[in-house]
Amino acid sequence: MQRLDEVLKLCRQYDIKAVIDLHAGPGNRISKVSSNEIDTGLDVDTLTEAWRRMAKRCKGNPSICGYGILNEPVNNRTPSVDLWQQTAKRVTSAIRAIDRKTPIIIAAGFSISQFGNFKPLRYENIIYSPHFYSPHAYTHQGVLGQVRWSYPGVIDGVYWDKEQLRVSMKEVIEFQKKHGVPIFVGEFSVINWAKGGDRYLADMIELFEEYGWDWAYHAFREWDAWSIEHEGKAFRSVVPSPDNPRKRVLLEALKKNTR
Repeated sequence: MQRLDEVLKLCRQYDIKAVIDLHAGPGNRISKVSSNEIDTGLDVDTLTEAWRRMAKRCKGNPSICGYGILNEPVNNRTPSVDLWQQTAKRVTSAIRAIDRKTPIIIAAGFSISQFGNFKPLRYENIIYSPHFYSPHAYTHQGVLGQVRWSYPGVIDGVYWDKEQLRVSMKEVIEFQKKHGVPIFVGEFSVINWAKGGDRYLADMIELFEEYGWDWAYHAFREWDAWSIEHEGKAFRSVVPSPDNPRKRVLLEALKKNTR
């Protein structure tokens, strides 16, 4: 939390809004894709107390635009969906007892399909957050499998273009229409050596904007392979890139959302 205080001072200095994201839950396993496997190993008491303390410390901070209670909960174990639903409700209740205004950001699960089983919480200022990397064979090529796919084009036997991306978002689109809730795409990206990556990002952003979703690109420098400021043809050839097509797409999109 002391480190968070230091970062938030910089956010205020440079007019950056921050979402506080708890990236790893206490007591539970972390999957191979850095996601939180939700089962009875998750220490809900510690998770709840952590957010109770966080809310007390951060309440009213103008640099904070949301609390992301847990990154990518993987609902693949019984009684997975119900357990995460109950956990999210408990943590949200603890935060709201202290801070009634700061938006709380909740992922229905690691998979987009789990939005169909998640029930919105009955609190104000709740935002629901998917991550989009479809199709994984394309966005993660070289990390998962060989470097071989281009966009738009046939990927694992399916032709992917903007309309197929829309199909992959169906559960989230229907969730928003059914419940009238705000959506924040907490992550989306494509590995920087994927052919057609700039077109992929442009199509994704156009769809987000069409549905009125907020979004955040993953990532800025965190790992060179995802970084918008790097490019290459494979792991060992990634170099800093002051200008590239993907970066131009992102900067152009951000210009439309300044206020």
